[in-house]
Amino acid sequence: METLTIAWAVLVAVVSLTLIEVYLRNGDGLKVVKNADASLLLMILAMSVVIGVVNATGIPQQTYAAVEKSSFDLSFDTLSGVITNSVLVLVLSNVCSNVPTVMLLASVLQEKAAGETGHPPLPPRTQAIAWMTLSWVSIRIPAVDSF
Repeated sequence: METLTIAWAVLVAVVSLTLIEVYLRNGDGLKVVKNADASLLLMILAMSVVIGVVNATGIPQQTYAAVEKSSFDLSFDTLSGVITNSVLVLVLSNVCSNVPTVMLLASVLQEKAAGETGHPPLPPRTQAIAWMTLSWVSIRIPAVDSF
């Protein structure tokens, strides 16, 4: 059902932008559609499908659990845990890009926040730290190969 909601949101956004272009800006609505980059849209669609399939296999959750069982501190309650998670996000962002990293780790963080991973649910402050760490590190730290 979530996919249907996202699809409808995208459709409403496209129709809204087209109507704004036609009626409010006295333009040609086909310009909006003609200027859409089809190859970029296909790449985003394919990436979404691949990420959905990878999430369905449970590989992100199993990988995060394996790292968590090792000697690494992955709690967001301590500075060392935040640093370890930051390094994990940094490495994954450079291996498979920022957007897939965030989309794959988002499901892990949601399960961890809800307490579905065998640990107690995360308090709201710790959840905020977890989400800010994921979003800030994946966006703000440049790729290693750009140095």
